[in-house]
This record gives sequence, structure tokens and C-alpha cells, in this order.
Amino acid sequence: MDESDEISNPNSVRAKASLSCFRRCRAKLLTTGTSTRNNISEFAPQLELMYNNSINMISYCHYVYSYDKGDGVMRTHNNAFFGHPIPAYKPGYSLFSSSHLPEKTTVFGIGERNQDIYNSDALSDILERTVITRTFEEVVGKEIRRLHQMPVQFGPAEFEVYKTVIKEFSTLQRNYFASTGNSRKDAMLKLMQQIMLLLRVSAAPNTLEEYSGDTPVKLMAAVDMAAQWENEIVAVGVRHKAVLDAYAEAFQTYLPERPLFICTGSSMSFAKRRALRKTLKESGNGILLCTQQSLPSSVNFEYVNKVIIPELHYNNARMSQFYMRFVRYNSTDYKDIYFLTYAGSLESNLMQMVMVKEKINLFMKGQDADLDEIYEKFGVDYDILSLLMKREQDEEGHFQIRWGEQMIA
Repeated sequence: MDESDEISNPNSVRAKASLSCFRRCRAKLLTTGTSTRNNISEFAPQLELMYNNSINMISYCHYVYSYDKGDGVMRTHNNAFFGHPIPAYKPGYSLFSSSHLPEKTTVFGIGERNQDIYNSDALSDILERTVITRTFEEVVGKEIRRLHQMPVQFGPAEFEVYKTVIKEFSTLQRNYFASTGNSRKDAMLKLMQQIMLLLRVSAAPNTLEEYSGDTPVKLMAAVDMAAQWENEIVAVGVRHKAVLDAYAEAFQTYLPERPLFICTGSSMSFAKRRALRKTLKESGNGILLCTQQSLPSSVNFEYVNKVIIPELHYNNARMSQFYMRFVRYNSTDYKDIYFLTYAGSLESNLMQMVMVKEKINLFMKGQDADLDEIYEKFGVDYDILSLLMKREQDEEGHFQIRWGEQMIA
């Protein structure tokens, strides 16, 4: 089963169908570069598919954990399933989670989320006889990927609209998000929607009606980078159609002589993407602007050496599925991947979260790396902790987003 992390969500139709179809296969091989995308609990369906809740997946955790909903204190309980196979479906997923990750991670802020791995010795025992890791570097003989961080500063107009989303989101909310019809649900979704809008501002501020400036700094940075590589093919990957349209307009305005190829999952079939591979190569210096999700596990562009990612995903697994389309085993040149972010924006939190999740992914591969090594891998050479934003509660009990220690010009 290739890309087995696609069944990481046990509630998805894909995961349920895969387990139902292949549960009784006598031999199974699951292959993926990222067995977990966000947290340890996502490994449970893959473990269940391989071992079919047999004696090969015994629960050897003496204790399981849970958090009290009232006071938030972690409680320790004796494991009623100790020495028994992890049960199938939801009872098993619940047991696996309470054994190794009693609390789900949140999407916001390193200070508010727990990425510890509980009962790691018991989990390592299963991984040692289950996971065989072969890195790209081991297979190819050298590491040709070079990850770079490219933080840019907010311009006055960008900073103004970003500040507006933070301080006046209640006014903006109805312009960008529809009501669920339930006031309680709307209140619960408010913070998440504010985060989504902050990330949209960080990707392309001019996609908001409240923006009143010229071409934003980040878009101009992407244009300048592409202009410097005038004799090279450049790939730019974003996540949302509105952001893609903003970058397309910027490239067409400032680099009208460069061929621009736009690729989205909805507008281009697989056959067209295969034809694009030849056309892009023949252009010599074309710009491939696409949504990241339009290129996973499909057509490869091994001849592209410059990749710009101006809109981050929530984990490196998703982003790597995009930029690995350009980093192939038959590639000979070094591949430069640039993460273009606004310093001091919520993207700093997002990048920190991506790196913490990468640490978990390395643990699943039997590689015990600390964050300093992962910082080096991702090319982080600035004090990211001073750029983080935090969620705090005011005197009236309302949650607000507060700036970190960053200085913004």
C-alpha cells in the first residue's frame, strides 16, 4: 500500500474501506515517507492493517492517561488491556491514543500543545520490528535537497490589515465566514476562523478587501527571486485558489516576458499535467504556479531546481509531497526549496509546529533527533521563538491573540 499515511484518519471512508478490504491479506507491505502527519495516534490504523489486532500488537503499556475536562489535570490509570492485543476499531484507537498521546494537538501555538510521547519504550518495541527506514540520502548517495527560510518583513499596508484581523475580527468574521446557524458553534469556531484568516493574510494580504496597499512585500519577494533565476525554471506552490490568483497577477504584471503555467487540481486533468511536463521543460525559464495538492503522487518534474513555497501547510508531510515532485532519484542537480514567510506573523508558529511534528515523524523512523538538528534541516537560522504569537485570556474571560516579542518595522 503506497502512501499508507492516507489512512491516518480512522474516521475517513478511505481508512475504513482499506481495513475492510485488506484486513485478511496474508502479506502486507505499507510504504510511506511519513507514517504520521500530525501526531502519534495517526499510526494506529496502519498498525491495525498490518497486524490485524493479533498477538503481534500487544498492549504492553502498564498505564494509560487522560486529561480531566474540568481542571485539565492529567490522570493516570492502570491499563485494563495490558498483555492483550489492542482491540479493533474505535476501542483500539482510543487505547492507542490514551497510551501514547492522551491529548490531541492544537493548530495554534507551541505553548498550548503537548507533543510528548508517552510510553515511548513500548511504542519503540513495536516500531523496531515493524518499520524499515531508507532515507533519500541513503538511496541516492547524497543529500541534494537544500531547505531555506526566507523571512520578509511586513510593509505598512500588510501590517495594518494583519493588525485589523487581530483586533477587529468580530467585525470581519461575517464577511469571510458563513454562520452555522448555531451561536454556540459559531463561538467555538471563532478562534479557528481568525487563525485561518491570519494565515491567509500571511500568504497574500491583497486577497482581503481591507487591504489598500500596492503589491505586498511577500509577492514582490517571490517575483524578485524568480527574476534572479532568469534562465531557470521556477516552481511556486500555494494552497488556495485565491492566493494562486494573487501570485498569477503579480507574475504577469512584473515578469510578462516569462512563460507562466498555472496548474490546479480542478482545472487540469492528469493527462494535461503529463503534457505540461514536456511544455514546461521546453520553455527553458517558465514559471510553474500551482496549488500544492495538484501535484502529489502524480507527474514528476525532476528538471526543476528552484522551488518557492509562500504558503505553508500544517505539516511537512503535505509540503514534501509537493516539493518531492521535483526531487527525484534520477535528479542530478541540487534542489533549492525556499519557504517564504512573514517574520512575526502566525507563520512563525506554523513553522515551529511543522518542525515539532517532524520530530515525531523521525521518532517513528527510529531516528531520535532534537529540535536543533531539525532547525538545521529546515534552514532556520533566526530566533523563531521570539516571533511566536500567543493566545491569552483577557480580564473578561475572552480569548485574544497577542503579539510575541517580535519587532516589526
